[in-house]
Amino acid sequence: MAKTCKKLLAVLCLFALVVTALPISAKAAAKPKFTKTYASLYENGTGKGKYTFKLQNLTKGQRVEWSVSGAGKSYVSLKKTKTTVTGTTVSNVVTVKTNGKTAAKNKKIALTAKVYSKAGKLQYTVTTKSTIKIKTTKIAIKAPAAAKDNLEVGKSYRFGYTVTPANSTAKNVWTVTDSNGLDCSSYMSSTGIFKPALPGVYTIKIQSMIDSKVIKSASVKVEVVDYLISVKQPAANQLLLTYSGNVSEVFSKD
Repeated sequence: MAKTCKKLLAVLCLFALVVTALPISAKAAAKPKFTKTYASLYENGTGKGKYTFKLQNLTKGQRVEWSVSGAGKSYVSLKKTKTTVTGTTVSNVVTVKTNGKTAAKNKKIALTAKVYSKAGKLQYTVTTKSTIKIKTTKIAIKAPAAAKDNLEVGKSYRFGYTVTPANSTAKNVWTVTDSNGLDCSSYMSSTGIFKPALPGVYTIKIQSMIDSKVIKSASVKVEVVDYLISVKQPAANQLLLTYSGNVSEVFSKD
């Protein structure tokens, strides 16, 4: 029994020596990555179209080369194209400027950072993608001339709108409410055709939205009335008036 224990102890000691002699593998260094990315780059957002991209997990002496690609690259500029690493993080500023061009709307861009070693060997390539967006700064309704007077039940009227800047990428949505605040948006088509089904006073509103958030809006009030369809005289002392709706509360017999 004693011999068996001695043999077991000897094997354990030998195993411990072997393990001690083996080199301890170092933890793999973290790969460079952006600390923050942006799905959308707004030309006239809070930073007036300027976005700072930071690349972390770098080593002193490395070199980073920056570039932009994609359909929207002509509307984007970089503050610098090369950066020498002096710490563990470097940054660059991306500026979006569309010059009002409609073609810039929703164009994709890709920002790429290539990381080189001190010896000039390419070690890492880091890329992030974004979409060029433009916020609405002003919106106004273009009402038809008839809206200055009374509109008529059942007839169609085209309303339009203008936005600033003209190449805004926000979604513009029509809404209609009556004098009691009830939603009557079914009277308005997505293209701005207003066809009221009942008389009353309505507020027509256009809202410029990003996702579910309203950025800018404009509204106008219109009055809708029933209209006279025809007039007939069935007798010398009678008139038969036909209206588009019930006007019994408006007229009295005499």
